[in-house]
Amino acid sequence: MEGYSISRTATDEKPNGNGDLGNKPPTFDGTRSKFREWLNQIRISLALNYAKYSTDELKIFYVLSHLRGEAGLWGEAWMKDTPTPSTGTKDWGTFDSFMEKLEGAYKPGNEEDTSLAKLEQLQQGNLRASEFLTTFRLEARRSGLLTSGTLDTGNDRQLVRKLKKALKKSVVRQVMMLPTKPTNFEEWCTKAIEVDDQYHEMMDSITETRPTKAQIDTRLRAVVTMTKLTTKEREELRKKGICFRCRKGKHLAKDCTVNSTIPGFQKKDTPKKEYPQKNAKTWGKEAAIQVLTLMEGMDQDQYDEFVTHMNTSRNNATDSQNDMDNVDF
Repeated sequence: MEGYSISRTATDEKPNGNGDLGNKPPTFDGTRSKFREWLNQIRISLALNYAKYSTDELKIFYVLSHLRGEAGLWGEAWMKDTPTPSTGTKDWGTFDSFMEKLEGAYKPGNEEDTSLAKLEQLQQGNLRASEFLTTFRLEARRSGLLTSGTLDTGNDRQLVRKLKKALKKSVVRQVMMLPTKPTNFEEWCTKAIEVDDQYHEMMDSITETRPTKAQIDTRLRAVVTMTKLTTKEREELRKKGICFRCRKGKHLAKDCTVNSTIPGFQKKDTPKKEYPQKNAKTWGKEAAIQVLTLMEGMDQDQYDEFVTHMNTSRNNATDSQNDMDNVDF
């Protein structure tokens, strides 16, 4: 059973409509599922207004004043059942005793079992570790495994096991790879938040520098179209005897040395590979996806080199058809 002692609390809160500090707690109508949340708000209010509700009797009647409906009827019955001594003045007893009876009447009987079941089902999913652990801790407290004091070894091991099962596998793996591994539940919570925050910071940084799809499309279009020769340009090059491939020097495209000067584009006397026939539309889509995927990971230098290689590759594909035209010169 948790203690109900209310300690003095320093605060800068301003009085509410009733002259009390903090927000006014709601009334409780006897709905068991709402009891725990309501009780926490009552405790906060009593802690903020310690000087005003300084005796057990004042605290008891403060709580009674927030009971309505079925809970209000319970409060009336409790008051009637409190014996009146010979002095004629009722002794309402201690605040802790009163709260034990109230909690016994409205605390969900299977709350701990329900919370234990929830702990087994909880999954981090797309939540940040810090957000997820707030929910995990709440259910752990309701289950009785997590208390305000020092955890016993058995409960600590249970919580660590359940937490490792609930966290993302990637988070658990990163925590396990740390030089200093966590040894208890609290350390696991701290390390899980640290590695998760580091991951999201890294992803945010990548997102800021990664080109958008529109930028990638623009770059790809530039690579594909920037070196395409028009009929007029081809005729002018032919008249001047200039190579269709490098656009420099009076030599034939088949004798051009551009291929041998760009890494990755050297001519090799290797047999032509036979590839299975593919649907043209399907092949084009797959190729575009692969190119876009590669471009997403490029920095500026890599992109510039990529453009250079694509230009040369485009020339090879386009101008190979014009080699015979160059032979005329």
